[in-house]
Amino acid sequence: MTVDEILRALQGAFPAFNAKAMETWAPVFRARFNRHEGPALRDAHIAALGAFKPSGRTPFPIPHDYEPHLPANVVKLPKNTKKLDFLGHHRRAQDIFADWRARQGLKASKGVAEVMRALEDVARPLAGVEAWKDEPGRLILDRAKLTIAKKIAVSIQRRIEHGPPSKDAEVWWQQTAAVQERWGVELQRSDWEPAPAPKRESRVRKAGAAA
Repeated sequence: MTVDEILRALQGAFPAFNAKAMETWAPVFRARFNRHEGPALRDAHIAALGAFKPSGRTPFPIPHDYEPHLPANVVKLPKNTKKLDFLGHHRRAQDIFADWRARQGLKASKGVAEVMRALEDVARPLAGVEAWKDEPGRLILDRAKLTIAKKIAVSIQRRIEHGPPSKDAEVWWQQTAAVQERWGVELQRSDWEPAPAPKRESRVRKAGAAA
């Protein structure tokens, strides 16, 4: 059963469910029950009509009358499922992040606030992932992640100083290299080049081969 079928059924069964009521309640019915369309909504409609008692304030069934008869949106987990410790996770993530910042972040940023912010943006979600482990370890950003963060910081600063990238690659590189030199960021021009796309193996059919 669809929501539209319910709305038509209510119009036919309850005179008070007129055009004005339809305009008011149709969006509510659709928002709440579109995901239940089918047998579940049909059964809920039958149950709601059976239990409904018209009154001056509610002359026709409203979504509230249907909801008790629809499947709950709460996911039921097995009794022995381990509960998630969100507060503990937050504390562990903060500790892991602070440890990373003191050990690697400060050194990698070389005291440049813009670089540190970019490094933190990369490290913080990774600290959150590590904190969910039963035995969290120390966070260490590998060279690839360090490079990504530094490129982000340098790109933002280059754009602040010079605007959109120049169509002349040499001009762009001079601007980028100048920011890197000023900040002590040791990236090569090759680090900025996109990785080559993986080659696709092509199958060449021999003449006369069967299709």
